[in-house]
Parts: sequence; structure tokens; C-alpha cells
Amino acid sequence: MALTAKDRALGWLARREYGFEELVSRLVRDADLDRTEAQALVQRLADNNLQSDERFVESFVRSQLNKCRGPIRIRADLRQRGISEGQWRDALEGINWHELAEQRRSRKFGEVLPTEPSERARQMRHLAAQGFPESVVRDLF
Repeated sequence: MALTAKDRALGWLARREYGFEELVSRLVRDADLDRTEAQALVQRLADNNLQSDERFVESFVRSQLNKCRGPIRIRADLRQRGISEGQWRDALEGINWHELAEQRRSRKFGEVLPTEPSERARQMRHLAAQGFPESVVRDLF
């Protein structure tokens, strides 16, 4: 018995939250729907509160913060998933990025700050790659 596109979408949503555009793209790719059909299906799911961009943003931001990712990377990842700035702006307010960057640095490299310029530069590059702004990275060192 083959699964319908709706069954597939519900299965994916049962495992984790998806943004509207992300779910549409996955339906087009994996369920052989054209874009219009996929958008209509996801809209019906959203109308029944089975899909929610708001829940997706909350869940995604929480998971990224647990991984000690910075705001630049989080914003880029959300944009890539079709989430507009208005939908994620509030989720990134009030976060202490300096503290999060220090947690990331100490998890990866230990508590002691480096004294060698090359090691310091390596750690700064790592934090920048994780999405922390240059001002936050410089303040740590």
C-alpha cells in the first residue's frame, strides 16, 4: 500500500516541525507533487494547525542555541528554509550572544584562553564559522 502525499507530510511533521516552504519542497521532491499541489496540501495542514511556521521557528532556534550557534548562521539557515525576517526576529531577541560564544569556545577548546596568536586566530575563525559576529568574537579575546 503506497502512502499518500498527505500521509507522508503527516509522518514528517510527527517527527519534527517543518517550515511551510521546507515542507512544500520536500513534498515536491519526495512525494512527486507539483509545486501548486504541494502548496495547497501544506496550506490545508497549516489551516488545521498541523503545520506552523511559528512552532518551526521556536523549535529550530532552540535546537541551534543548544548547539551554541550564532545569530548570523541561525538567520541564514532560517532564510534558506523560507522563513521571513518578521517570523524569526522575535525569537532571536534577548539572547546573550557573548555568553553563548564563550560556551561554544570553552566546549570546543577548553576553559583557558589561548596565548599563542595562531591558536587565538584558529578559535576566532571557528566562532565566526558558527555564526557569531566579529564584535562578539573580538570581545571574548
